[in-house]
Amino acid sequence: VSGTTYGVLGFDSSETAFRENTFSANAVSVYLDGFDTTEFTGNTFDQNGRGIWQISSPHSTITGNTFTGDGLTILGGTPDDFASHTISSDNLVNGKPILYYHDGSNLDLNGADAGEVIVANYAGVHLSGLDIADTDSPIQVAYSSDVHVSENRIHSNWDSIYVYSVSGSVDQNSVLDVTYGIIVEASSSVQVFGNHVSSVRSGVDVFNSASVDVTLNIIDDATPGDTNPRIRGGLIAELSHDVQFTYNVVTSHLYGVAVTNSDLITLMNNTIVQSTQYGIRLFGSADIVVRYNNLIDNAVQAFQQDVTNVAWNGTYPGAGNFWSDHTTPDTCSGPSQDLCPDPDGIVDVAYSIDNGGVDAYPLAQPSDMGFFPPAAEFSVTPAAARPGDSFSFDASASTDPVGPDSELRYRWDWESDGVFDTDWADASSATHEYDTAGTYTVTLQVQNFRGAIDERRHTVLVDAQPPITTAFLTGTLGGAGWYVSPVLVSFDVTDDLAGVAGTHYRLDGGPSQDYSGAFLVADDGPHTVEFYSVDRAGNVETAQFVEFKLDATAPISTAMLTGILQKGGWYRGSVTVSLAASDLASGVASTWYRIDGSSWQLYGGSFVVPGRGTHVIEFYSVDVAGNIETVRSSVFTIKGGGR
Repeated sequence: VSGTTYGVLGFDSSETAFRENTFSANAVSVYLDGFDTTEFTGNTFDQNGRGIWQISSPHSTITGNTFTGDGLTILGGTPDDFASHTISSDNLVNGKPILYYHDGSNLDLNGADAGEVIVANYAGVHLSGLDIADTDSPIQVAYSSDVHVSENRIHSNWDSIYVYSVSGSVDQNSVLDVTYGIIVEASSSVQVFGNHVSSVRSGVDVFNSASVDVTLNIIDDATPGDTNPRIRGGLIAELSHDVQFTYNVVTSHLYGVAVTNSDLITLMNNTIVQSTQYGIRLFGSADIVVRYNNLIDNAVQAFQQDVTNVAWNGTYPGAGNFWSDHTTPDTCSGPSQDLCPDPDGIVDVAYSIDNGGVDAYPLAQPSDMGFFPPAAEFSVTPAAARPGDSFSFDASASTDPVGPDSELRYRWDWESDGVFDTDWADASSATHEYDTAGTYTVTLQVQNFRGAIDERRHTVLVDAQPPITTAFLTGTLGGAGWYVSPVLVSFDVTDDLAGVAGTHYRLDGGPSQDYSGAFLVADDGPHTVEFYSVDRAGNVETAQFVEFKLDATAPISTAMLTGILQKGGWYRGSVTVSLAASDLASGVASTWYRIDGSSWQLYGGSFVVPGRGTHVIEFYSVDVAGNIETVRSSVFTIKGGGR
């Protein structure tokens, strides 16, 4: 079944089985209301808006199903609707098991690998360190007491955290990029505090509940959606009694706070910013206190309809709320604001609420903003290391814009797997070692004194292998392996993980030098370059050697004349010519000569030049490297004594 609104839509049936079916790209694959004894076995659900959505349908058997990008949602109004099922862990959501617990006590799940968690009829529940993404209902807890859902990361889901008929707390969770935020339904004595809920239609939704305290939460970046206030409010109370919303920050929702058909509601010290319709909307409710809130740049700051006993301010000098569109004048004081000049921090003119309400003592300045989060920051030294070496982490640069930095607390997740490896601590520094090479992402969370949390991540590299250096020689190669020009030496270095920190070399046993680029060797003779590299993790390469021979200088030849030398500088009789050559590097390979412009001959030993006249002996030598000497000459004259 693919591409429909409802793949299966059913009501009030029993003993129904769904086996080996495939549902994909439906808005809702299977919607059942009022079923009993239903079986789901071996079905595949792929990228549906919702996979299985089951309401008031007890005694289901759910085994061996596969969910990708969707999941299982269970709703109802009796314990059996939640606790009477058989749901096995071979149901997989994005490859992770659905964990189902019912009729028990003292459940503690910390960092479990789960695609969804469903708990029903339990006494004592602690769910923490879970990282659940891309499903329908990540955490569902029903008909349970002493419930604590804390420090989980819930992201990219339809719902996030749903509690029904419970007591306990939902605290310090990161709920990101979901459709619905935290929902508290049919519950009492619940605290919802210190959560960050982002990109949602609803932030914290209290429905049909009593004695609920919602405090110190950040709710921001709502996604576009329906205009019904119950699904588009940052803070919602509907059909509820005795609900307190305090020290929360809500930005960019349709309604910042929506109170509907409820009573005994407290709204204090909240900051409500840029709501697209109403900052505060009160409808059909009674006994409401609205004080010390900051209403900033909302389309309509506040609206009330069909309400009774709403206090928008206290008795003077108790004040009302800060309204960003009503901040002056403040020149007087007193219950009637007629003692002048005597400013008291209260705007002299009352603020009118849409549809009949009045804040008699509006604040001239915002009240304690309270819950802007800290700014987490940390550095790592070194950025790369070897297995077993210690990394030092310093988060002292973290700050709190609304409180003392000294009261910040810190905790670390060394692998960013959603399970924090350290408890909250006052120390801003820590050390850690990794035993295995690899790339690790480290997560720091910083919490301020009001429970607000910010997060920062950095990557560290653990490298067990040294770099590899290759030497290259560039020059003109002559004979017998000799270079006949200066040689340019360069290195190419690779390191698969940490990266190269530096390369070092030594020429002919001289001092070690840092390599910064190709260098030229111009001296004749044999040379040895020793070299090695070090990576940023501290791995040192075993030294390597490259040897080469350089002879860029031609040999030098000389001629020696032997004969009867006369006073006039001429010779009488024949002259014996001897040639000698030297080369300091590669050595002399051959010497050549010619007499009086004749053909060149290989010199093999001294030779005699007879005959009268002036003679020119030309000669040159070639060394082993192939350098050719410039032709030299010796001129002499023979007179008499020969022909």
